[in-house]
Amino acid sequence: MEEGVAVGGWCPAGRLAEDGVVPAHHPLQAAPRRGYSDRTLRNVLDSDATLILYFGQLSGRTLETLLRCIQPGRPFHLVDAREVVPSRAAELASEFGRSR
Repeated sequence: MEEGVAVGGWCPAGRLAEDGVVPAHHPLQAAPRRGYSDRTLRNVLDSDATLILYFGQLSGRTLETLLRCIQPGRPFHLVDAREVVPSRAAELASEFGRSR
């Protein structure tokens, strides 16, 4: 958001996050069901494409997101955030969004 990339989608019920609560200034809707898997599936299916930022290796919910994209054949783009500075990651996100 700080780099001007459009943000939206779903978060778990109660705006839960792994590190607390999703702040109100993030434009996300709370999914009707609790749990991260429901949120992930809704985001993948509702989006034109999914940008997956990861740090060196895919694991946990980041890997789940990739699998949720692959299974139904949804478009995605992987960016290793260790390899690019935040401003370049934002440029890649914008470029990816425009190409869809």
